[in-house]
Amino acid sequence: MKLASYTGQPDIQRLLAAFKRKRIDRVPNFEVLIEDQHVQKLLGRHAGNTLSFGGDPAKGVSEGEGARPMKSADYIEVCKIIGQDAMIVEAIWTPFKRRKPDGSTGGLIADRSIKSRADFEKHVVLPDEADIEAKMVFVREYRQALDASGTKIGICVLFGAFFQTLYEFVIGLEDTMKLVYEDRDFIDHVLDISADWCAKFCAAAVKNGVDFIWTADDVAFKTGMFLPPALMRELWLPKLQRIHAPALAAGKPIMFHSDGNVDELVPMLLEAGVDCLNPLDPYGVDYREIKRKFGDRLCLSGNIDIEFPLAHGTPEDVEKDVKAHMDALKPGGGYVCGSSHSIVNYVPYENFIAMLNAIHAYGAYDEKSWTGAAVKAPAPQKAERKTISAKESDHVAAIASPVLKQVFSSVYRGKQKDIRASVEAALAAKIDPLAIIADALTPAIKAVGANFSCGDMFLPELIMASNAMQEAMKVLAPLLAGRSDRVRKGTVLLGTIKGDLHDIGKNIVKALLEGNGFQVVDIGIDNAPEKFVEAARKHGPDVIGYSGLLTTTLGGMPEQIEALIKAGIRDKVITIVGGAPVTEDFARRNGVDLFGKDANEGVLAIEKALAARVH
Repeated sequence: MKLASYTGQPDIQRLLAAFKRKRIDRVPNFEVLIEDQHVQKLLGRHAGNTLSFGGDPAKGVSEGEGARPMKSADYIEVCKIIGQDAMIVEAIWTPFKRRKPDGSTGGLIADRSIKSRADFEKHVVLPDEADIEAKMVFVREYRQALDASGTKIGICVLFGAFFQTLYEFVIGLEDTMKLVYEDRDFIDHVLDISADWCAKFCAAAVKNGVDFIWTADDVAFKTGMFLPPALMRELWLPKLQRIHAPALAAGKPIMFHSDGNVDELVPMLLEAGVDCLNPLDPYGVDYREIKRKFGDRLCLSGNIDIEFPLAHGTPEDVEKDVKAHMDALKPGGGYVCGSSHSIVNYVPYENFIAMLNAIHAYGAYDEKSWTGAAVKAPAPQKAERKTISAKESDHVAAIASPVLKQVFSSVYRGKQKDIRASVEAALAAKIDPLAIIADALTPAIKAVGANFSCGDMFLPELIMASNAMQEAMKVLAPLLAGRSDRVRKGTVLLGTIKGDLHDIGKNIVKALLEGNGFQVVDIGIDNAPEKFVEAARKHGPDVIGYSGLLTTTLGGMPEQIEALIKAGIRDKVITIVGGAPVTEDFARRNGVDLFGKDANEGVLAIEKALAARVH
């Protein structure tokens, strides 16, 4: 498949007008990252990827440390070939560095080792003006190259992950979420430092000639935000407003990126001056619904799913999907078409070209398409089963023993420091360990899981309850060893797939499974297919659970299933996959038996499947 010609040469004014929902000639196409193999096919030579000549900053601080952006001449040529209106200089992460024992400065912190204010003060070197200037060198290089190019292509900077830097690299997601509740002053302090540096970076970028800024901070799952909206408004929003202030003062438009269901975040983004929302995570939002809700106030960007149709569909599937998006999002302006993440190497090149061709074919505006028809409601679908909220008082009232009431509440409220004493009090009262699990621990963790599923509890509460559950089992597990009357529901093998270092979802599933009576074998993160096969042969699990947070790593899922088939064990195990970008359709397309939209639903799916197998 060849890239078709398009009308309307790349022009930054087209993109900026789309951000403001003004009339333009065609829907812009815009990608944050096009990986190196696609770039090589476009240019006929190696030129790196569009964020970096070497490495991939989008994947983490270590991947981007010391890397330079794509060379300006190559990037300009890519934009001219595909019709993209702007180039990007990346500085996503706040560059917290490590202080070595001798007092010198080491590399960027990426090991999640900072767990307290004392750790932070002892081990962290704060980012400074030199870190800003290290990126401004490339902003000026791009600006000068563009000004001399004779094109109308523009430039932006991608930065501002002031919260995500903490949970992704500096502290870790589990500990960050806990500390938000248990030591908010510390988290607020570090967020202030991170945000203040980002605000200075923004001011420098504006001064050095960017056309717009693009902030990015992932703060949501596909089911909703990490933190309660009221807390986000107090803790997070004022800092985002500080970051954006230099751009707003200079009249520069603002694009913002977060994965997940951001419905409750959008009003805050509007208060922070955001003009364009990206990437319309297809696992978190319905693009038709978000157009109806916010299309009159916000430009919308992205949503062409890189898993399907881009990675695993046909060119015809891609064209059909792009046309459906144009039908819904093009009328009235305010749409920038692109992928839901990035054009990774496992997306077939012909599908990438099919997307570009479809954008240019269906994106042209005339009077009829500008006005268009009102966005129609999506076709009615089978009602999804809703998890019922489970109140603590209802459960506690059903427990006769006062000490078991306390065990329940210690888990439900995530009191990890109190749970051991509560369990030991129950044992001292001669309550059987199995009864402690069945009558207090299991109901508590099920209640928390149910509340998380329906949005009545948030990530910190789920994490703290899971940790309390694990602490309780440290006391009880030795007492149950060898007991024939212990109910064993089955063995589940868990791990994250190759290339994915994110383990929060896996760890929560593990806690819920153990609380519900399953034996869990956890093989950790970043597991190639052969690692799962090796562990399956060793432990003989009933279920193998694959976890993945990154859309870019889930392309390896077919190889995981194929490895089980080649090893002759596929028909001996039930498989399940979960993670932020995972859907039931994804599981089905990739030959996986089960899917869980969140940790609680995953446990319920496993219970149901194993019960059906027995009967």
